[in-house]
Amino acid sequence: MAFNFLFTIASCLSLLLTVNVASAQDSKDLSSFMISRQELIDKSDKGFIVVDVRHESEFRKFRINGSLNIPAHELKNKLFLKKKALVLVNGNNHHILLKVAENLTSIDFVSVKVLRGGLKGWKDSGGSLEGDFFAQQKLDELSPKEFQILKEFGKWHIFEISGNLEDSALFFNSVIKVHKSQNINGLIKKIELLKSEDGQGTDRYLLVMTSDGREHGKIRKRLKLKNLGNIFFMRGGCSVYNSFLKNQLLMQHPGEKKVEKCSCCPQ
Repeated sequence: MAFNFLFTIASCLSLLLTVNVASAQDSKDLSSFMISRQELIDKSDKGFIVVDVRHESEFRKFRINGSLNIPAHELKNKLFLKKKALVLVNGNNHHILLKVAENLTSIDFVSVKVLRGGLKGWKDSGGSLEGDFFAQQKLDELSPKEFQILKEFGKWHIFEISGNLEDSALFFNSVIKVHKSQNINGLIKKIELLKSEDGQGTDRYLLVMTSDGREHGKIRKRLKLKNLGNIFFMRGGCSVYNSFLKNQLLMQHPGEKKVEKCSCCPQ
């Protein structure tokens, strides 16, 4: 039993400490491709074309007015765009599009930028989106798979809010700091303290994890009133994240059946 427990924890740590080094390094020197909403407004005379690379079904839900919907992998074949000033945008981040912008530039696209923060960044900075208002509210939610990719970029802080807090820090690498709180008021105080310590920071990200994600709406409303920074929520909460880890572990070690739950998951 002890061996199984240690093996399971070691496997989870191995999974979570695996760094997508190529992705992180590739984006390290690509900041020149980023553009903020305000910069886009200030340079409106450039005639930028906003290209939304999300799936068509997501694009239909909501979008920036006047944007085009073209998947990232198809852009290289759109020769009519090579001489245009393009701004690529996805749902809630810019990091994974920076390499796309670089590759397009390397094949003679004259001007390719990436919107900082994606549609979430656009909305957080006061921009409007057309389409389903309620669907837009989920821009700040990350699936476990999305988080596994994005945690390699920027500085992340995990804010865990639950009534059962133990050693969930085991499930995150040492670069990611875990802050624990019993309630929303405690969560707000911890985020405010962090903000006062190191400022806003464009590459600092906060991820809120609850047991099952059901309280996201209430927490989101409280945090929005405080203007506390670049905040995301784990979609489905700790229970969904735990299931993701379990599936990843079983794929790596098909014979290993037992997986310890993260501390905020219901037993």
